[in-house]
Amino acid sequence: MRPAPGYPACPEHPLKQDIISLLGGPETTGITLTENHAMIPPASVCGFYFARPEACYFGVGNTD
Repeated sequence: MRPAPGYPACPEHPLKQDIISLLGGPETTGITLTENHAMIPPASVCGFYFARPEACYFGVGNTD
């Protein structure tokens, strides 16, 4: 499960600041935020990642 701030499952963009702070801030992540919470560099991603050893990727089949 990978909810990310700014998407429908987690629409609050300001949460990006909390995530970056928990990871040590711009000094350790290299990520800064604009006043509108856009991430710099633009290819940056952040989110809440939940995993467990039994987790696996799977296909959902044909979706037409």
